[in-house]
Amino acid sequence: KTQKHNNFLIMMSAFLMAIIFGVIGIFLSDGIKESLTNAIITPLYDTFLNILSCLAGPMIFLSVAWGIYGIGDVATLKRIGKVIFSGFILTLYACVIIFASLCIPFFSWNFTTGKSAGNEFASIFSMILQIFPKNIVSPFAEGNTLQIIFLAFIIGIALIFLGKKTTSVARAIEQINYIIQFLTEFITKTLPFFI
Repeated sequence: KTQKHNNFLIMMSAFLMAIIFGVIGIFLSDGIKESLTNAIITPLYDTFLNILSCLAGPMIFLSVAWGIYGIGDVATLKRIGKVIFSGFILTLYACVIIFASLCIPFFSWNFTTGKSAGNEFASIFSMILQIFPKNIVSPFAEGNTLQIIFLAFIIGIALIFLGKKTTSVARAIEQINYIIQFLTEFITKTLPFFI
């Protein structure tokens, strides 16, 4: 059994350490501050962010793919998909209507059509097309979350449709998901001290 740590105590100790090191930093000369920043703080910062981004893509992919596969069958996927998608669309439009109506008094409105309307449509259309990756590796290399989610969604659905033919792949995804979650949990325990 893993020993549970008090998150509040960890946060408070990290907070106190930040204050102590910050106060010490006030009394250091600019040359020493710059040397510490270049030699220690910036490399640690970059390394920690690299570790987080290294784990984030696979974690998102595996969680979404395994979550979709865990639904079990196509009929359940359809039912859940309809509920989630319709709930998302209703929430989205409700928020747009509410906040647009609250913002009306603060903006002047121009209802003439111009070149900007075509440009806005083109940019939205381009954004939708960018969800489709060039290859299976580039979303992970570039850290493109939408493309990673799209790939995970497609692979999760394929696993459901293929059923027993892909049990080995599904089991591998499940086990790799456990490993990535364990590593992410370990890294996030150090997050308060990093911040």
